[in-house]
Amino acid sequence: WIIFTKLFGFWISKFWSLSSVYGTLAAVFLAAMWLKFIINFLFYGAALNRAIQVPVSRKFST
Repeated sequence: WIIFTKLFGFWISKFWSLSSVYGTLAAVFLAAMWLKFIINFLFYGAALNRAIQVPVSRKFST
């Protein structure tokens, strides 16, 4: 998620000028968008861990 944060910061600095948009409103929007992507990555990671863990735990159950 650190890589995504760096890429998102790069994208903002190159393609989005906060001073030309609505300042605070744009910052709130960008923060909400960043949080949405980070939360999605966490949920996808949890789903992937669950998908990987279930077959392994069934193999060793008695």
